[in-house]
Amino acid sequence: MTAEEFSGRWISSIAVCEWKERRDPWPGLASPTVSGSASKRGEVMRLFDGAGYLASVLVVMAFCMRDIVPLRLIALGSNVAFLVYGIALDLAPVWLLHAILLPINGWRLWEAISRHRRLQRPAVAPTSYEEPHDDKGGLPCGS
Repeated sequence: MTAEEFSGRWISSIAVCEWKERRDPWPGLASPTVSGSASKRGEVMRLFDGAGYLASVLVVMAFCMRDIVPLRLIALGSNVAFLVYGIALDLAPVWLLHAILLPINGWRLWEAISRHRRLQRPAVAPTSYEEPHDDKGGLPCGS
């Protein structure tokens, strides 16, 4: 490679880097500044990143759960955090998935709580006591 070819490639790579720095991938939302100093937009981006990390931690926690009710509660929290993250950063696949999963997890939580309550109810006592009868309809013990 000659010096002229090298300098041409170097200059074109600088132009590409400058173009990437100039364009704003998230208009109206936060993007990190090139200089590295935190701006208001950079702080907002870190806030949305925090929502994404929180959602990820909640997913890991849900996978560690053994009981269904706490699992569904954690999954609901994860869905909400991923919705915030996906909508804020315009990540349609993320927010669409969690917009679908949120009502599913809510419904399954309601089912699990209802099932748990049904199982915890005491057996219903008979309202009247009937004397046992023999096969022929008479009273037992020859009465």
